[in-house]
Amino acid sequence: MGDFRSLSEPWMPLAPRALPLGKANVYPQDDVSLPTWALIIGLSRKEEFYLNKPVRDLTDAVCTGSRSVTSPSLAWVIQTVRFVMPLESNWGSSTTHWANFTTVLFPCDLKKQAMPIFQTLAHHKRSRCQRQQSVMSTRSVDSSMREIKTFLEQLATSEQPGQPAVDPDDIFLYPNGMNVIYALSEGLASFAADSTVAAWMVDILRGGPWARKYAKSGQQIRARFNELPSNINLSSPNLHHIHALADKYGFIVACDDTVAGYVNTFSGFSNVTGGSLVINPSPRHRQTLHTITPSQYENIYFPLDVEVLAKNSKNISWRVQQCNKNTLPVKLLQSHPSVAQVNHPSIAPTEPVYRSLMRKDGGYGNVLSIIFHHPRSAEHFYDVLDICKGSSFGTNFTLAVPYVQLANYWNREKVPTYGVPQHIIRINVGLEDSEGIVNAVAAALREVERLESGDVLLGDA
Repeated sequence: MGDFRSLSEPWMPLAPRALPLGKANVYPQDDVSLPTWALIIGLSRKEEFYLNKPVRDLTDAVCTGSRSVTSPSLAWVIQTVRFVMPLESNWGSSTTHWANFTTVLFPCDLKKQAMPIFQTLAHHKRSRCQRQQSVMSTRSVDSSMREIKTFLEQLATSEQPGQPAVDPDDIFLYPNGMNVIYALSEGLASFAADSTVAAWMVDILRGGPWARKYAKSGQQIRARFNELPSNINLSSPNLHHIHALADKYGFIVACDDTVAGYVNTFSGFSNVTGGSLVINPSPRHRQTLHTITPSQYENIYFPLDVEVLAKNSKNISWRVQQCNKNTLPVKLLQSHPSVAQVNHPSIAPTEPVYRSLMRKDGGYGNVLSIIFHHPRSAEHFYDVLDICKGSSFGTNFTLAVPYVQLANYWNREKVPTYGVPQHIIRINVGLEDSEGIVNAVAAALREVERLESGDVLLGDA
């Protein structure tokens, strides 16, 4: 499988440590250093948010050249060729035009409303594409695409006896995970134009037979999306029960396993993103999905990103196993008096469900979340924790983020009603020396103890 040193690069620490602010260690970077709680809030409030220079330059050029801009506006660049060429010509052609794009112009005062759409569609242009000037070989790109699909075919095929193998034609690649969910949702919506969306939280579903009652009411469920495990509580829905309901009422089950195993660590180097849609080879809905997916599918994956992803995915089996072994901080955090709760699939109430779905050599994943008794203790722990800090997970290096402050800042007052405290912290455990990871967490906990034993008032926190 190889060892850590053979796949490490100068930017990746051999021991967990916070990296200094400044020029990125890799380009294009897919995360940003956020070493303090205050910086996280600044990013969420957009006080610390800015578009990188290649995007700003292109945006300025678009605004300058557009006669329709009569007042201060923002232009966000979306990489797409659907208005320029037919979909079938977008891959495998020697004359593929990767520089084509469209833009969305809107007044600056709509930025707060536009940002969630921009993030959710995840259909935007990549920095690597904007810096590429030389002509690329489609042969090498095709080879990288086949390599990734073959690898995913092996990883996604069930170990259960009698189950059909995943076919490369069942796999569709996207620039990132959010784009996969959006594309699949659009495809399912086109298949059932009169359908609506019902969203339920895990705790609501766990507490009552809502899906069963909804199905029995005569309103047909077309599809149900599930996280396995959930981000951020790391709980697992009962897919066996959901599968039985799906068979009975004929709906499609979409499983988002981004937080689990190989999916979030597929790249690991934080310099490229990727997502995949794998259609279950079982015959129940395969034909339906193969009818709607290719008709909606537009390959907008920039070729150099595909090549980088193929390169980064080497030794993934070893990396996943190592990350699983490195989740020793779970026990340390779980036993500390300042910590109210630790979330991890291995200790969740739904652990039997997760275990029943694991592969023979599988593990519980390298993502965990922590809830301190006092919000001020959580802030202090985050600020003094000597590891990398940023918004992603699945990196080869250990990474932390106060999840709600970043992902749900504008709804943070409502989030606790769904069982997620505002001060919850997510940690992605990386490949560094396991003892070093434990020591870094232990050192931060000692600082929390000093805070709580001092003159700082926590009652108002």
